[in-house]
Amino acid sequence: KLERFPAKADNELNLVVDDLDQKKAKLEERIKSIKKKGEGAYEDLKTGLNMAWEDMNFAFDSAKERFNRI
Repeated sequence: KLERFPAKADNELNLVVDDLDQKKAKLEERIKSIKKKGEGAYEDLKTGLNMAWEDMNFAFDSAKERFNRI
């Protein structure tokens, strides 16, 4: 399906995917950092995961809306 998208849509999709990759990498780094801190950091992890999940959902919904218009 992506092959039918115009170049602009392809570029936009790549930007969205790159943004999600960066957010995933940040989340992985935070998880590693929290693992080193131990049990007391659970609430920090929980908060960070919720924020990341909201960001991912927002990015997905935005991309879905954008590409549904094409």
